[in-house]
Amino acid sequence: MTLTWKRGDVPFEYQKYPRNHTWKFDGGHEMTASAAPAYLGDPRNVDPEETFVRLTLRLSQAHLSRDRAHPRHPLLFMMFANAVAHR
Repeated sequence: MTLTWKRGDVPFEYQKYPRNHTWKFDGGHEMTASAAPAYLGDPRNVDPEETFVRLTLRLSQAHLSRDRAHPRHPLLFMMFANAVAHR
């Protein structure tokens, strides 16, 4: 994965610089992401932090449904996911 951010000719001041950036995945898929709207990001684009939290929680659900024979491993993963989600 490659992440590209371009400031352009906008001054690097908190209220002015662009938060949009591009994720390019192996295979050619591209996605525009931005900071959360609370941090002046574009709400039309993917929020990287929200994406990370949702992906982590989704992976933990998959572990719970698949690894019932090893109860401690998914529990530790859930504890990590919960800590990330509530930071």
